[in-house]
Amino acid sequence: MKIVSYTMVNNENEIIESFVRYNYNFVDEMVIVDNGCSDNTIEILKSLKTEGYKITLFDESLRAYDQFELDNKYVNIIIDKFRPDIVVPLDADEFLCSNNNPREILENLDLNYVYYVNWKWYVLTGKEDNSEKFIPKRISYCLEKSPWNYSDGTSVTKVIIPAKLYRKSHLKLTMGHHDVFGN
Repeated sequence: MKIVSYTMVNNENEIIESFVRYNYNFVDEMVIVDNGCSDNTIEILKSLKTEGYKITLFDESLRAYDQFELDNKYVNIIIDKFRPDIVVPLDADEFLCSNNNPREILENLDLNYVYYVNWKWYVLTGKEDNSEKFIPKRISYCLEKSPWNYSDGTSVTKVIIPAKLYRKSHLKLTMGHHDVFGN
């Protein structure tokens, strides 16, 4: 099974190395789109590429930000170019976790369905151990309630997309990677 992640970045230099090193444990390749970084995020990513991480960078820094349009453009590029079984859209501050390697779960999914992942909000309190290099390990406080929609109180999820289903059902990814719509 081939799993490719997709991420748009904008000034993520504080977390991008932890993001890549952690999430690369369950993906085969990462597609990262520069949406106007003015810090050293891209230099960090290029350095990680020289270490052997399969990261493909795209530059959209001169384009007006339209998350809906860019997300769906790049999901289609990923499906065409990389031929994955699963596309996992992640923000640079998102880390898929489970009791085992998330890859074990992803490899056992029925690819005839879209999957929704619940997530947690971790919050900085000012009491973090800044000597810890792996940033997610620094953060220990989590809100008790899972993320929710302010309008109706329902929980917010992230989506995992089987590539063939995305194409076959003419799906579109919503902003924030929380849902898909289509046939």
